[in-house]
Amino acid sequence: MTATTFLVFYRFKAMSKEEKQKAGSEWSQLKNSLPSGIEFVGEYFHEWGTEYNGFLLFEAESSGSFFGLVVKI
Repeated sequence: MTATTFLVFYRFKAMSKEEKQKAGSEWSQLKNSLPSGIEFVGEYFHEWGTEYNGFLLFEAESSGSFFGLVVKI
């Protein structure tokens, strides 16, 4: 089976306490409810040399399944 890997870069933003709690809850829910064929591989908090704060690493059976998830988010 061939897998496709996706790097998702992110930046931090200032959040209120309520926003932080909501974001944490939504992130946990998303990681635990990924559809079949998509795997969360890792979360990396440092992306030296870029304007991003870190990146997420996903692996999917096909690009279509991954982009289908992105559209839902």
